[in-house]
Amino acid sequence: TGGVQRDFSTPSSFNSLISLPVYPTAQIAASTWVSQTGVTQSSTNLIMTQNLVYLVPIILSQPCVISSIVLWSITASAASSSVRIGIYWDYKSNPRNLLVDGGTVSSTTTGAKTLTLSTAAKVQVPGIYWIAVCAQGGAPSCQAVLGGSPIIYVPTGGGVVRPTAFTYASFSGAFSDIVGANGVASQSAIGLAPDVSVTISSISS
Repeated sequence: TGGVQRDFSTPSSFNSLISLPVYPTAQIAASTWVSQTGVTQSSTNLIMTQNLVYLVPIILSQPCVISSIVLWSITASAASSSVRIGIYWDYKSNPRNLLVDGGTVSSTTTGAKTLTLSTAAKVQVPGIYWIAVCAQGGAPSCQAVLGGSPIIYVPTGGGVVRPTAFTYASFSGAFSDIVGANGVASQSAIGLAPDVSVTISSISS
C-alpha cells in the first residue's frame, strides 16, 4: 500500500489475480503433504510433452522445511527416461528464482514417484511457490488435476521453452532468463497439470 510494490504475492492476492476463490490461509503441519488449492482430480491422465516445463503453484502459509516432492501415479515411459522436479520462488505471480533443483526421478516404471531432496529446502518466507516438472528422455503420462492455474511459457517463435541454463543436468537459477533469451510473449494456462505435492518435514519458527 501507499505506493510500495510488494516483492511477492500473498495467497489471497495471488488467488484474486488468477480468478480463484480467496481461500483462508490454512496452517500446515509437519509430516504432511501440501498440494495445489482449488483443483479437482481429473479422470484423464496428462501425457507430458518432453522437455516442456510445467509450473504448478502451491501455497506455503508459514516457514517450513521441505524434505521431498511427490509426483503421483506416473505411467512408465521409454527406457532411461526421467522427470526432473524443482521448486521456484514466486515474484509478482510468476516463477522467479530457483529454491531447489531436486534432481530427477525415473519414469521407466509405473507408480507414485517420491524424489527425496539431498538437502532439505528451507522456506523462510510464506507465500506462493512453483513446482517445476519436466519430462526428459520420454513422454510419460501422470495423474493430473484440473484448475489451480498451472502455466507453461509460450515463446514468440513457438517451440519448446526452458530456462536458458537448462540442460539435462539442472534447472536454471532464474526462470526469468527465458524472457530475454527466448523472446517470451506470454504465459499460457493449461487445462491439465501434473498432480504433485511437497512433503513438509518440519515447521520453522
